[in-house]
Amino acid sequence: MNKEIETSEEESEKLEVFESASTSKESEDDELDELIKNLNELQLNKRKINRFVPVHKRESKLSKKKMDKVSKFTQNILKSGTQYIDFCIKQSKKYIYNISSSKLAHINLNMNFIIKTDDNQFCLLCNNQFSSESYFIMEHIFGKEHIENMQKQNSSVMKTENASNISDDNLKLIAIPYILKTTNESFHCHACKNDITEHKVFDHSLNQYHILKCRDLKNNASDTLKKIIALLKDTWYYTQFFACTVCEVEYQMEIDFVEHLKNKKHCIEVEKCIAKGDILEFHICFACVTCIYGDISKYYDHCEDIFHKRYLTKGDYKISKMMPPLIGLLNEIEDKKQKILNESDSIILESPKERSLLKAVEKVVESVYPTATAYKFGSRCSYTALSNSDVDIFLDCDDMYNKNFNAESCKKYLSSVKECFENHKDIWYIEEVLYDTRVPIIKLRHYPTDFKCDISFSNGLAHRKSKLVRYYNDAYGICRELILYLKKWVTFSQLSGSEGISTFTVSWLVIFYLQFIGVFPSVYELIKSQTRSMIIDGWECGYKEYFDAKPNKFSFVEHLVGLFTFYAQFDYQKYVICPYLGSIIEKEKFATGELPSELTAILSERKKEAVSLFRFDSPMCMQDPTDLSENSTKALRKRQLRCFREYCSSSVEIIISEHQDKCL
Repeated sequence: MNKEIETSEEESEKLEVFESASTSKESEDDELDELIKNLNELQLNKRKINRFVPVHKRESKLSKKKMDKVSKFTQNILKSGTQYIDFCIKQSKKYIYNISSSKLAHINLNMNFIIKTDDNQFCLLCNNQFSSESYFIMEHIFGKEHIENMQKQNSSVMKTENASNISDDNLKLIAIPYILKTTNESFHCHACKNDITEHKVFDHSLNQYHILKCRDLKNNASDTLKKIIALLKDTWYYTQFFACTVCEVEYQMEIDFVEHLKNKKHCIEVEKCIAKGDILEFHICFACVTCIYGDISKYYDHCEDIFHKRYLTKGDYKISKMMPPLIGLLNEIEDKKQKILNESDSIILESPKERSLLKAVEKVVESVYPTATAYKFGSRCSYTALSNSDVDIFLDCDDMYNKNFNAESCKKYLSSVKECFENHKDIWYIEEVLYDTRVPIIKLRHYPTDFKCDISFSNGLAHRKSKLVRYYNDAYGICRELILYLKKWVTFSQLSGSEGISTFTVSWLVIFYLQFIGVFPSVYELIKSQTRSMIIDGWECGYKEYFDAKPNKFSFVEHLVGLFTFYAQFDYQKYVICPYLGSIIEKEKFATGELPSELTAILSERKKEAVSLFRFDSPMCMQDPTDLSENSTKALRKRQLRCFREYCSSSVEIIISEHQDKCL
């Protein structure tokens, strides 16, 4: 009866959490409705807005100019930003990744029934063998069959008239359920791996050999438990999909799931379920990388689903082992680094050919745009290119270098330039024309130089970003070496690409690490010490070009170990990487608007508003060092992030192991 009352109180508390999440936002949502309705015309309120006032509470008057169409995320962040932090980041009552004390107790108790057999695990209660992976153990001990068998299990402590003579330590060992009944008169000891008759069970349990074997199994169980606890602490990294079985809806984004959880209709359905006696909790299915909200029976149904079993068998949720090329890159590092450096240096020697390419581009379009200027940007501009690097070109057709980005204008320039290149098919081959990307581009091959190039028509922002990376590389040679090495490492890790870790991201992962340990100044410091301001699309792009890195005695390999260690241990759930300030910022600060004053100190009111809508819900958050409203890593998925973290950690182990072997 007491247990029922306790459960009822627990469910009432959960309902209260959802209801408070809903009602606390009611009045705010009314104020926001008009803003959301007019988001396509949103501009900053001309009045100065106190940067410490949360975004969702600010008064907003629409200005006359129009902004680009705002994403669904922006609408949700205005309504649910702080709720997202409460549900997905802060470990509070609302936190969806909490593991309840009852679940932890269940795990602790059931580890006594799981024993290691060779490379697998064996459940004494269910007589089942399964993989030693933590996911499989969790799957089993929370499975319907196991829980039913556990409920049938009698007390494992054997009470006899001589029990008073047993020491506490021995009593604990006897209580471990390694001796199980097999028939009416027979028992089997799984610790010693032999059969025992009923009248000898007590004597066997006090045998010294049996006690030692039990201790071994207990130690193995303890090690396995530690791995499970470590997995549970990383639950956020494993959850990519979200399902509410109460309302029978599914989501692919956390913030959409949060919006649902605080919805009135959902709260009403939750109340109905509790009235029926359902015990509602968040359950994590590691095989399906899904967070499920609902009654435990729904979780059991999910585990019996054919698709779930397929995912569990295929093991897509697991991180692939490091491939041989990646492992090879981590051996003889100095030699590998030098080869990569030589490869990149050979690209630098192609600068005359690149200049010839830029002139050829200008020549093609001069009949339509006589003052057009072609600028090289990207890895070839920052001296971080490798042999497979294309030439990225910004074509300034009509004095657009310092102008605001306009997608429609870009498409117009792209259409006219495409016609120009079509008239020179003997020299140029058009590989692809992309109108519907964020920045429209045309992909070409130039026959005389055999260069592939991507031409865009936005503004000079990308060119200035590339120059900034070059300034850091010039200030500290090891920076360029680390970027080139990490670029190759990311490629061999199969994490590169438009939806992975880009070359731009690689550069700033390295620069930020060097900022964080004090070798480099922040971007903000370079702006403050500049001699000439340069505003492009509202962002400051004037940087001090020549500066000194702080002297240090670290070698390339020592920096590499430091870099991998830093990102293996970084808390991506909680923090945003901010190269602009050279420090980390809590995601919560973006939700509440309580950002560091330096971050927005030199920004216009319009850009301050843009920064307040920064996309902080992605697995990895790196703020663009120039366009502070952009999250450079928003495309990275949690599985890729887990892979990145694990490979960083493994890389440190391999490097240290090789170093120790050389010292022997």
